[in-house]
Amino acid sequence: MTENKGRIATIGMFDGVHRGHRFLLSKLEEEAERRGMEPLIVTFSHHPMRVISPENDPAPLTHPDEKTALLASSGRMTVVRLDFDESLRQLKAADFMAMLRDRYGVKAILMGYDHHFGHDRLKKIEDYVKAGESIGIEVIAAPPLPGETRISSSYIRRMIAEGKMEEATVALGRPYSLEGIVEKGKQIGRTLGFPTANIRLTHDRRLLPASGVYAVLVTLPQGIMKGGMLNIGTRPTVDCSEKPKTTVEVNIFDFSGLIYGEKIMVDFIKRIRQEKKQTNIKELQRQLQKDKVAAEAILSERHLLPNGCQSDCCNRKQQ
Repeated sequence: MTENKGRIATIGMFDGVHRGHRFLLSKLEEEAERRGMEPLIVTFSHHPMRVISPENDPAPLTHPDEKTALLASSGRMTVVRLDFDESLRQLKAADFMAMLRDRYGVKAILMGYDHHFGHDRLKKIEDYVKAGESIGIEVIAAPPLPGETRISSSYIRRMIAEGKMEEATVALGRPYSLEGIVEKGKQIGRTLGFPTANIRLTHDRRLLPASGVYAVLVTLPQGIMKGGMLNIGTRPTVDCSEKPKTTVEVNIFDFSGLIYGEKIMVDFIKRIRQEKKQTNIKELQRQLQKDKVAAEAILSERHLLPNGCQSDCCNRKQQ
């Protein structure tokens, strides 16, 4: 970086770091190269709605550390993560830009498509341009992702909440994933011939997909990847308690090791069906066998579960 040319920044929550975000970051790199500036990403440790309207604070698509890592992997960019508190909330757009200028050497800002910031909630890009000019910052409007219906974090949350994982994958540019620790359960699945790993989510505020059965990819310790079928729900066939707890449990194909206490990650590929109470255990076993066949077919069609793969040919190191 040439010291006197400063930085060009873009600002946003960037939850999910989806395809629209990555398009914006590519434009940030282009503008930084053109101006001889250093690209800077300014994001927040939690969603502003947690301060502005806590009851409307959305469940995050990415944990703050995961988001920062994804943003940092996008190129030669520096990531600044601000704590959105009441004092930050009260800053007008020009004051917020002045803070970035004084604290981080920002001399230009690339505004994301349809993005707004500042307590005064300026409406048009021209308003931000004028506010920037008043404090010596150039404001540039970024174009939207071309040829697409608008992609947003809220749209992706809706798709995941409805179990539409294929739509979420397209918008994210990768499968939606959850990470957790394997805990010992009641081992009912083992008695049915479908042993499951019960997952305690590492980050309890992460958005859970709709209840049901899913074809998934499971990343085990040491980066070994296996196919699997995962259930989210209350297990109505085997749990008749008054207030059944929602569980996340996965049957890992071609795997019999003990991984209690270990961290695993699951990538959601496609929802197979809704959760349903079966009439008896035999019927549940038959349904589980159908689910496994369906999950294997889905993974095989996408070349995610190669025919005959029983061990390390499916390995993948977590990105």
